[in-house]
Amino acid sequence: MVNRIQQKNPDKIQEWIDIFSKLAETKYKEPVNSSFSLEDRTWPDKKIDKAPIWASVDLRDWNQALEKPMTVEQKLEYFNILVNMGFKEIEIWFPSASKEDYEFTRLLIKWNHIPNDVKIWVLVPARKELIEKTKESLKWAKNVIVHLYNSTSEVQRKIVFNKNKKEIIQLAINWVKNIKESFDDFDGNLFFEYSPESFTWTELEFAKDISNSVLDEWWDFKWNPVIINLPATIENSTPDVYADEIEYMCREIRDKRTVNDKVNVIISIHTHNDRWTWIAATELAIKAWADRVEWVLLWNWERTWNVPIDVVALNMMSQWISPELDLSEWWEKSKIISELTNIPIPERYPYIWKFVNLAFSGSHQDAIKKCFDYCKGKVWKWINAYLPFDPKDIWLKYEPIVVNSQSWKWWVAYILQQNWYEIPKNIQKFVWEKIQEITDTKKDRLENEEIIKIFEEEFINNIWDIDYSDFDGNKFNWDGIIEKFSNYILEKLNIDFNIKSYEQKSLTEWKTSDAISYFILEIDWKEYVWVWVDKDVIESNKKWIIWALNKYLNN
Repeated sequence: MVNRIQQKNPDKIQEWIDIFSKLAETKYKEPVNSSFSLEDRTWPDKKIDKAPIWASVDLRDWNQALEKPMTVEQKLEYFNILVNMGFKEIEIWFPSASKEDYEFTRLLIKWNHIPNDVKIWVLVPARKELIEKTKESLKWAKNVIVHLYNSTSEVQRKIVFNKNKKEIIQLAINWVKNIKESFDDFDGNLFFEYSPESFTWTELEFAKDISNSVLDEWWDFKWNPVIINLPATIENSTPDVYADEIEYMCREIRDKRTVNDKVNVIISIHTHNDRWTWIAATELAIKAWADRVEWVLLWNWERTWNVPIDVVALNMMSQWISPELDLSEWWEKSKIISELTNIPIPERYPYIWKFVNLAFSGSHQDAIKKCFDYCKGKVWKWINAYLPFDPKDIWLKYEPIVVNSQSWKWWVAYILQQNWYEIPKNIQKFVWEKIQEITDTKKDRLENEEIIKIFEEEFINNIWDIDYSDFDGNKFNWDGIIEKFSNYILEKLNIDFNIKSYEQKSLTEWKTSDAISYFILEIDWKEYVWVWVDKDVIESNKKWIIWALNKYLNN
């Protein structure tokens, strides 16, 4: 085998460690808030007990990151999937950004694709003429979220905008005033959302100040609660720090979010995956009093991916908390979304995809099979060592596979059992040895159909070439056939053999169906296994011995 990487000696490894340590001291500084700790935090003791507000960004945040963005027709099909699954807040892009986005917005509204209880959600650029165009695109819409954001982190303020904190706050206030002025006579039900973009890179004190300033300017306009969205635009800390930041903001947002039981402020989160902790950050933030989650379906895609709502929702289901969504046929819907976006779904995508409900390790396969057997026919709560859900309860078909020598004979037996072959325990090892021999030669996994084919070709109803015409059923008393036939073979062929095992089972659940017989014959200390399927049990009893002798004589 070629070693592509030259092995480093310990001195070289230490040299790299020293270089990195020096870079950490001289080139990089600790990210903003990465050491933030809310000493009197309450979220660790909170349990998620209900679904948050789910807010889809698929048609904007995801679509803008596609190599080939979706067409209007594709976006409409996607929009209908979101509606049918029960999502109530759906972002549909910048209507002022292009002719296509404007027309898509008009299509949804004019042709009544938006149910009365669904809010469409648009981003609004700060320029007056673009705000007016956005308002024009939303004519006759019943429920609308208008989303304004501006970047608030130190690096954005100093380098990108060249403005101080006070100027950045004033910029946001001016934009809010423009939106209020333009939408003052809007007939629909209007909601406002504000995001301090790059929240996780913004000093918390400043994030609090700008959010409260925006609330002061918008307050009571159109009488709907305001959404304050706190995005992890770039993950720069562990999920517990993000949860601390969210709880801090929930406390510091003016008027404590509710007054006289009326919700004034909805705290929203928007997580990305730079540290591969997006789902953990989302779930901990929900515990830290976040009301709303912005997400996409599946694992995609802006930059380092938005959090996948389907996984978060199924995580909730695994704790027996309703996500308040229709996830039926999610397997089929996910394939449609993959086609619409031209983004393949990884084979190990959580819960639903090809290899997730499978086990390659023999010990895992054995445990899953035993748990299936334990639950079969019993009124028990679901219990399985490696499967949080019964696959059929999340609309999947359980299809185990076998992979070379890592799988165990019990798993092969389980696969065959699904095809009504109940392999006795003392015969399972013979079947597995043949499967193992083939998988080792093939150096690849075997699908279920291949395993069944191998079993049927190698063990069932093989051809024999010994004449047994003396045993015509019309002349011979078939009582004690196996003993008599054994004596006959010993006399005629001088072959002594021992019947080590003989079992007979119904091939299906019906008593009138074919019988299947399993045999182990020992000749000269070697064992031969054979399986015979026949409606005639007597035929089965004599033919299996003939086959074993044929095998012996031809070896």
